[in-house]
Amino acid sequence: IPQARLFPEVGHLAAYDRFYDHRGNRVFFRSSQWGSHSHSHCDQNGFVIHADGEILACDAGYYTYAGDTYHGQWSRMTYTHNTILVNGESQPKSITAKGEVTAFFNTPDACFFLGDASAAYEDRLRKFHRSVLYLRPDVWIVHDDLEAPEPSDYTWLLNTFEPADIDDEARTLIVRQRNQRLVVHHLTPDRLDYSQDNHKPYPMKTRAWCRFTEDFPQQWNIRVKTAWESAHERILAVMHTHDQAAGPAVDGIKRVDTDDALGLSFRRSGRDETALEVARQLAGRLE
Repeated sequence: IPQARLFPEVGHLAAYDRFYDHRGNRVFFRSSQWGSHSHSHCDQNGFVIHADGEILACDAGYYTYAGDTYHGQWSRMTYTHNTILVNGESQPKSITAKGEVTAFFNTPDACFFLGDASAAYEDRLRKFHRSVLYLRPDVWIVHDDLEAPEPSDYTWLLNTFEPADIDDEARTLIVRQRNQRLVVHHLTPDRLDYSQDNHKPYPMKTRAWCRFTEDFPQQWNIRVKTAWESAHERILAVMHTHDQAAGPAVDGIKRVDTDDALGLSFRRSGRDETALEVARQLAGRLE
């Protein structure tokens, strides 16, 4: 059974470590030509990550009821999804805010895919390409190539059920969910501003028939914002998961930056691995 599948008609993708095991690691991704109208959310180029049965990068918010401000202005918008804000603003709720998965390649050891959400921000972006390289079982490399018509700031979003331990200087954060850990390390750009909170932006005006109330916990919204405005930005992040008792299998992460390539090298379980983007394609080379 293939461990990854793209559904191009709707722009949905799922990649597993062990499809048959509900505790296996997995990533879900959306970049859809159907835009964000009707029941769809403003989540082009957004991902969700599960590890060992835990959701470590989630889609946040609650479906209170149709027409509720919390649902309409928060749960359905980009803030609650793991993608990008431009100048602090969400993708619009529109059928024209389109995306597309333009590349997909799967092997027993790795899965690569590319989402193009350049059209998802109206006139605020000219390009938003998100490349994801999933190195089974527990490493995800995410590269965002962003281009705007004028200098802008970009916010890399991560939504979680628990607060993260953030190290601004090292540009890392650790998400804890029961016995599982998600470690995120940003390698570019050189300066990023981290913040997180779990404040409800709007009251949950729940009707009597809805099971959600104000007592339900608000998920954590982590924002990683570029420190200065630019017309062209590249954000490179590596994420890896591990069991708390076992400790991380990945260490020695280093950026690889040359005239014609951008990527990283690291060690995983004593083995050297390198991932490089060359000529606009992210290629993984296992050594």
